[in-house]
Amino acid sequence: MKGEITDTLEKRKNADKKVLLIFKIFILMVFTYLLFNLVISGSVDILTLLNVLTNGLTVSFFFIGTISWYYYRKNHILGYKKVLGYLLIIFAVISVVFIMALFIHYRGLDIEIFEIKIALRIWTFIIGFFTSMLGLFLGYFFFLVMGFGVVGVLSAFLRSHNPSLFDHIKNLNENTSQEMKNQDIFKYIFSKAVSWIFDIPLYLETTTLKVKKPEDEIEFPKNKFKTALIWEMFFCIILAINISLNPILLEHFSLNQLFGIASSIAIFSPMIVLPWFIYLKLEVEIEGPRKNFSLYEGLKSRVLGLLVALGTIITFVRLSFETIDLQVFLISFVGYLVGILILTVLFTFVYFNHYWRELIKDIYYEYERKF
Repeated sequence: MKGEITDTLEKRKNADKKVLLIFKIFILMVFTYLLFNLVISGSVDILTLLNVLTNGLTVSFFFIGTISWYYYRKNHILGYKKVLGYLLIIFAVISVVFIMALFIHYRGLDIEIFEIKIALRIWTFIIGFFTSMLGLFLGYFFFLVMGFGVVGVLSAFLRSHNPSLFDHIKNLNENTSQEMKNQDIFKYIFSKAVSWIFDIPLYLETTTLKVKKPEDEIEFPKNKFKTALIWEMFFCIILAINISLNPILLEHFSLNQLFGIASSIAIFSPMIVLPWFIYLKLEVEIEGPRKNFSLYEGLKSRVLGLLVALGTIITFVRLSFETIDLQVFLISFVGYLVGILILTVLFTFVYFNHYWRELIKDIYYEYERKF
């Protein structure tokens, strides 16, 4: 395995450098633009801030996606012929439902309304169907390329930093000691943050950290794909509830504006969830007195604890439903979920289909080689 990885690892690292460099340039441009607006106008409201950040990131990820796609388009588990078959069926169903809904809404079920002939209606349906299919495929292509950008940046960051993160966790006891606090306060604070993020118990001897050699995956990891989607959608639902039903925010923003804010944040939920599966696949564990501590379980536990403040959510729901239109909320909420689901499916698919296998091997190989 090492021989095969050595032949291609340098190419992936060079591609990562280009991806991260371009991403940094775009981020610098976005913040420069925001700073310029701040100086000119004297203030920037949260909606303008999120709009500029979202648009800037979208453009940067699409541009980066074209580069990432060039390097990783042929590196896949599922071929695009099989994927295309599923897409044709899904888009055809969506197009038919969409056009029928328009017909019912604007012209009614009675063909004689407005004296429209059957032939004209059939041609209208055919043109509408193919126009809808074309629009869906163009949208799919745009967000697929954007997905390559998002996952490309994420993978480049993980490939570069994960091996050293494992080594840092392995030396966590030393890095969080009083002696380290006196010697290097920044390293001490970073180590404390890492310990908190992964929810690592203080009593564990972190030098016993183990990273298991990964087995090659020939088939598409369906179970991991489904689990990732569930967690991403769970994150997006909790996020939407906390933002859209927050009584304080509802005093200053409309429901549509709050769902816009939630969408701007939720679109990047795969970047939070997908790295978990590196720790799951490599079975990164610290030996414990009774059972080993899994970094995957620790990270999942920490994120779950942050997201699910059940009492707060119930309070938001109870207070907000007294002031908002429930029907308007449900329509906005469903629209939000459908849009986010489409994006997370695409981004997650790109990750597991094009990047997953090599990324896992590279991280393990780099960790074993350097540490």
